[in-house]
Amino acid sequence: MPATASKIISGELLRCVFVPDSGGTAPTNNYDMTIVDSESVDVLSGNGANLSSTVTKSIVPCEEMLSGGSSGVAKFAIMSALTISASNCGASNGGNVHIYYR
Repeated sequence: MPATASKIISGELLRCVFVPDSGGTAPTNNYDMTIVDSESVDVLSGNGANLSSTVTKSIVPCEEMLSGGSSGVAKFAIMSALTISASNCGASNGGNVHIYYR
């Protein structure tokens, strides 16, 4: 499937939800999604791989913080268009991506 760019998003990504079509247009099982920002970073950190053809998947994008030997995670800050790409899903199959941000 061709990549699709969103409008420019400015804020924190809260959640990305992947909803596969059903019936004859359901994606092939274990299809892959990426959401890449203008700096070529996959905001899903690879967690969009091997998605189910029948089950909706919700991913909370976070990035790892390293400070003084300790680590944690923070919401993914964004200020760019996002490029959404699907692979291994079948040529005529589909679904929807819902991106929540504030």
